[in-house]
Amino acid sequence: MIDIEQVLQADKYLLKTRSKLGRKRNLQNASRELFLTGFSFPEKRTGQFLFFRSLERADYKMLFNGIASAVPEEDRIVVEDFVRPSQNSARRAFVLLFTLLPLFFMIRADSLFERAYLYLRLCYYYRVVKAISTLKFDNLILFSDMQPVECLLAQYFRRRGKNTVTLQHGLYADYGSYPTINVINYLHQPSEYFLAWGRDTAQLIYRSGENRKVVICGKPSVALASVARSNVQISAGGDIKYFTLVLDQNIFQTQNVEMLKVLSEYSKSSGLAMNVRYHPGNNRKIYEGLGYEYLSDLDLSASVFVVGHTSSMMHEMLLVGLPVFKFDSDIPCVKMPSELVFSSVEQLRGLLEKAEHVDFGALAKDYIAFFGDESLKRYRDFFFALKKGGHILLD
Repeated sequence: MIDIEQVLQADKYLLKTRSKLGRKRNLQNASRELFLTGFSFPEKRTGQFLFFRSLERADYKMLFNGIASAVPEEDRIVVEDFVRPSQNSARRAFVLLFTLLPLFFMIRADSLFERAYLYLRLCYYYRVVKAISTLKFDNLILFSDMQPVECLLAQYFRRRGKNTVTLQHGLYADYGSYPTINVINYLHQPSEYFLAWGRDTAQLIYRSGENRKVVICGKPSVALASVARSNVQISAGGDIKYFTLVLDQNIFQTQNVEMLKVLSEYSKSSGLAMNVRYHPGNNRKIYEGLGYEYLSDLDLSASVFVVGHTSSMMHEMLLVGLPVFKFDSDIPCVKMPSELVFSSVEQLRGLLEKAEHVDFGALAKDYIAFFGDESLKRYRDFFFALKKGGHILLD
């Protein structure tokens, strides 16, 4: 039976964060997506593998398509960026609204409004399932099954005998009892297989539930795969020397502001400019309004060093040998060696003095075990074994 509570957990959390919109607005938004959304699928409708991505972001698209390229083009269907606004109401939505009605009473909710909202969301996800069901495939490869629609797809097609696989889309931290919806990254594993970047995430997946199957394949595309340590002194734009501060997602805005304050002080005292790399979800005006002097979106490869908080980009830059340091906080996150962690300007200066003796590249191997062609080969080998029904060696 489909675990609808697992499918709807992220929506329950999101509804609370959007409470200021009010009941009417939230219901309107859910109804609009259910009834006034169209889907744009590729003309190719038959293949051994269906690759599906619901998260829309440029770096996700690059990673997803890089992994999909491990399967010959004639064997794959790729569904991504498929949602389109529509002026016409979807007939399927009306049908599902009635045929799925028994599920309405199965949804656990704190109020009738919450149940109605979650039911509208569930009906939309089933619209996607029904649309995907018109495609012919044997293996379903999902980009992120913590997304409600991908969680439902994994459960639905796994019950129908399809091979289901979930890719790792970012570095996963063990949050313990810390209140964040991100725990579903590792607590929910509806697919049969999970393809991990490295040993740290693989171990987290295994200890978070029973009957998990994990294969470590690495990450084919990393932010700075072509960077050499000798090329990180001068920016491509001239003779400005700078370090880069990688901002985190919005739930860590407090830490973002703290980092800006500390690193702004370091910038003034060191003579190095500060380059800010925004998270895709950040509101730039908030940070620009704080009055700190900095540049933004300069070439990462020209950074003298890099600072971050919990961003997975930090480990990608470690992998290629860039000096990377973590801003300390009490937020659970992916581990970094203590000799790379600071909370003040004085501590950062001390770490920089010792940086020449640190093998930054070696520190990343637990988190991204393989990258580039070596990683792509591991994905290719896994997909080939899956297609042939052969033995798959788990990590």
